[in-house]
Amino acid sequence: MLREKGISRKVCAIVCSIVMALSLFATGVNLDTIVAKADGVVTATITYTAQFDGSFKDVKVGADVSSDTAEKYGYNDPVSQSDGVSILDVLVQIHKDIFPEFSADNRDEYLTVANKGYGLGVDTNIFKKGGAACGYYKNHVTSNNLEAKVANNDVVEFFYYQDTTGYSDSYTFFKDVTTDEGYVSGKLVRYELDVNWTPVETPVAGVDMGWIDVDSLDLQNANPYGMSSLKTKDDGGFAIEIPNSSNSYMLTVYDGNVNSTPLVRTLYNGVHSAANVDTKPLSLQQKQDIYETTGKYLADNNKSISYGDSKEGYLLGLGRAGYPVDSNLYSGYYDSVKNYLASHNNRFESVSECAKVVIALNAIGYDPTNINGVDITQQLNETSDPDSVWEYAYALIALDSKQYNSSARDVYLNKLLTAQLDSGAWGWNETAADIDTTGMVLAALAPYYNSNSSVKAAVDKALNYLSASQMPDGAFASGMNENANSTAMVVLALSELGIDAGTDLRFIKNGISVVDALCSFAVQGGGFGWLDNVVVNDYATYQAYYALCSYFRHINGMNRLFDMTPEKNIVAATTSNKVTSVPKTGDRFLRLL
Repeated sequence: MLREKGISRKVCAIVCSIVMALSLFATGVNLDTIVAKADGVVTATITYTAQFDGSFKDVKVGADVSSDTAEKYGYNDPVSQSDGVSILDVLVQIHKDIFPEFSADNRDEYLTVANKGYGLGVDTNIFKKGGAACGYYKNHVTSNNLEAKVANNDVVEFFYYQDTTGYSDSYTFFKDVTTDEGYVSGKLVRYELDVNWTPVETPVAGVDMGWIDVDSLDLQNANPYGMSSLKTKDDGGFAIEIPNSSNSYMLTVYDGNVNSTPLVRTLYNGVHSAANVDTKPLSLQQKQDIYETTGKYLADNNKSISYGDSKEGYLLGLGRAGYPVDSNLYSGYYDSVKNYLASHNNRFESVSECAKVVIALNAIGYDPTNINGVDITQQLNETSDPDSVWEYAYALIALDSKQYNSSARDVYLNKLLTAQLDSGAWGWNETAADIDTTGMVLAALAPYYNSNSSVKAAVDKALNYLSASQMPDGAFASGMNENANSTAMVVLALSELGIDAGTDLRFIKNGISVVDALCSFAVQGGGFGWLDNVVVNDYATYQAYYALCSYFRHINGMNRLFDMTPEKNIVAATTSNKVTSVPKTGDRFLRLL
C-alpha cells in the first residue's frame, strides 16, 4: 500500500496564470492528448496543451480560433461560420500551431476527417498518425460528433490511442481541483472500460505529481524551484505546493525521472492496476483455499455449457482439477459437440476451434477420436489453416494432450520457433511482444524442452524476457495494465515447464512470487478480477483457475495440465511443501463411448 508523505503548509503568492492552468488542463494517461478551452463563440480564444509521441509538443495560451478556420483549409465544416466555432475549427487550429508546415495543400498528411456521419473514427487521421484510433472528450464526456460547437468554459481533449492493438489506454484527468494557502489539491481519476465497454471513473493512485513550465516545457519537481512532489493517494487525491516563481506552470504527472522528457504516457508506469489490490506473500494453504473457492464459484455458476459458449477454458480447469460438478455439465457439452458436428459436415470452422474442443473433451474425460464414429483430431493435421501464434499453440497442445500421431506436430513446432521475437517473447500478431501469448507458447513448447535443443534455447530466452518483465509486486501487465490474465499465463507457462512458480527466484520480486500476485486478484467469495479484486471477470476467473490447477498439479508430482495421458506418477504428498488435498484427475473420468 502507499505510504502518505507529510505536507508542510506555507503561504505563497499564487500567480493567476497558475490558477487558470489548473482549471483548464487535463493530462492524459497513455494517450496522445490535446486540451482546449473556448472563451468565445464565433471567434474563440483557446488555451491548449499538445501532448503526443510521449512528450509535451506545444503550449498555447490565448490562441484565437475563428469559425472559418476549417473552411480556410478546405475542410467541409458541419457547423456554419455564423453559427459558431466548431470542434473541427479547433482541431484545425491546433494542427496549424503544432505543425508550421501544415497547409491546405498537404492537410491530408496531417489531418483527415470522416465524412460519413460518424465524426472522428473510421477514415480519420489526426496529428499525422494515420489510422482511426482517435476521438475526443468534451467536458470529460466522450464524443465523436464533429458537429458539436465549443462554448465558454468548455474543456475539449483530442486524443490518439498509443496502443492501437488492444486499446488499453486510459483517459485520465484532474477533478475537484482547488487552491488553498499555496497548495493545489484535487483528485486524479481515469476512465476504465467495464465488461460492457462502458467508461467507469476510477481513481489513479501512486503516481508522481509535478509541474510543467509553460515557457520552457520543462518538467519541474522539488528542484530547483522548491516544489513538493507527492504521489497520489489511494483515492487519487493529491496536494502539491505551488511553485514559488513568477513563471506559468501546468499541473501534470510524470514517471519520477526529472531529467527525462516530460511524458504523458508514463503516468501509468510502475502503478498499473496493482494500486487496486493488496499484493503480499501467501502461504500454500491460502493459495489452496483460493483455488478451491474459485472451483466452487465456477461450478456453482456454470450448470450448463454448450459448444459455442466459448467456455472450453472452464471445462479445462474444472475437468483437470477434478472438481465435483453438476452431473449433466460434461455430458451436456459433449452432446452439443455431437449436434454441432452432425449439422456442420463433421467439421469445425477452424483448426484452432477444433483444438480447443479436443483439449476440453480430453479434460472432462471424453474421447475426441470417436464422436459418433468421427475422429475430430484429424482436422488438426490441416496445417495450412492456422495463421497465428495462438492457433499454432492450440493445435500443438491438442496434438500432445494425448500424444496423437501426426505429421503436423513438427510443422506447428517450427512455426512457433520461427515466430519468436528478438526479445525472446512472442506476440499474438507476431510483431509486438505480448506476455499472454508468450505464456501460451511456452506451455505448448513445454513437452519438448528436454529433448529439443532449439526449443530449450527458445524457452530459456523467453524466460529471461518474462523475468525482466515482471512488475515490482510480482504481477505481469498486458500493455500498461497489470492484470490477472497475463499473470495467470506466466504461472501456467512456468508450471507446464516444471518450474515452481511460487519459489523460483527469477519470478519473485520484493518477496512476492508470481503465484502470490495472481492470487491478489482473487475476489472475496469466489472468482477473479481482471484489473482488481473487486469485480469478477469471467475470463480472468477461468484463466486463473486453470493456471492454479497447473501449479498445484506440478507441485504434487502429477502430469502437466495439458498432458492428459494416464498419470505416470501420482504422488501422495506428505512433505511440508505439498498440499495433500489437491484433486487428482486422469483416467478416473474416462468414459467408454
